[in-house]
Amino acid sequence: MALSKITRYDISDLFDTLKECSSKYQLNLFGLLSVMFQAAKECDLIDSIPVRRKIHRPKHVRVERWAYSFEQILAILGEIGAEYQALVWTAAEKWLTLADAGRHAECWNQSSSLSKSGIQTSSLFIPGGSEQQWQSSFAAFQADLGKAVARSLKSKQYAEELPYEPEGEYVVLKYETSFERKGNGVETVILMKEEDGAWRVSRYTVVLGWRSIQQSG
Repeated sequence: MALSKITRYDISDLFDTLKECSSKYQLNLFGLLSVMFQAAKECDLIDSIPVRRKIHRPKHVRVERWAYSFEQILAILGEIGAEYQALVWTAAEKWLTLADAGRHAECWNQSSSLSKSGIQTSSLFIPGGSEQQWQSSFAAFQADLGKAVARSLKSKQYAEELPYEPEGEYVVLKYETSFERKGNGVETVILMKEEDGAWRVSRYTVVLGWRSIQQSG
């Protein structure tokens, strides 16, 4: 079925067939569909987005977990060695520095394996495709924004669950950034801990305007 033919009723029917699946699985699917149709809308492939948050977003049954404070996380990281702690908190800055310098091949190498499939829209860049395609699309994405002329880290968060991501260990960094062409915006860099213990960039997004960082923290 063509994307343009899919209606909100089709999405409802799909989730009706998944009622026996876990709420986490359904939430991940909801997130993927939301991103896919948002991209299709921005590329003028569809007139409207059939995925509706109020109608289709499944309720997540949360499992009780230990909640760690930011200070506890730093203490845990400190126990495994300063070199690893530095890696966790500086990997995003290193990745951004490489990106600012146009060293896209090195950015690719330092991206997570999960992020090797992804999407690009006017406000979102998630790595994807072959290495050459990735470098070309990232360069175009940056050219549209213009050079980052100022960047300031405003928040950092540890998480084990994130929208559109499988369960794991993540660090979310948010920056207030001024771009040469597009003005002020919020960069979000998500790092994930991979099976080899290394922290690599899993997702990179840009939302223009300061308001978004006030809303999302």
